[in-house]
Amino acid sequence: MTKFIYNGRIYNPVNLEKKLKKMGISINDIEIIPKEEEPIEMSNIKLYHFKNEVTGEIITSMYNNLNHLKGHIDITSYNQIL
Repeated sequence: MTKFIYNGRIYNPVNLEKKLKKMGISINDIEIIPKEEEPIEMSNIKLYHFKNEVTGEIITSMYNNLNHLKGHIDITSYNQIL
C-alpha cells in the first residue's frame, strides 16, 4: 500500500491506480509519503558467539551453530564462546 497526500489530506488506498482513477487525478497531482521501516525488536533473541581460533575473528549469530554459513566460510575453525 502506498500512502499519499492530496489537498492536505492523507490517503492510504489498497490500490493506488484505482484510487487515483476514481478521484480523477494523476500520480503527478499527489505527494507520495515514503514508507517507514519499523525497527525489529531483538531484545528477547538469544545471541551466540563463535571465535575463529586461527584469526581471532568473532561471529555473533542468532543460531546456536554456524551451519547456515557453510558455503561462505570454513566453519570448522570456529568454536562457540560460552
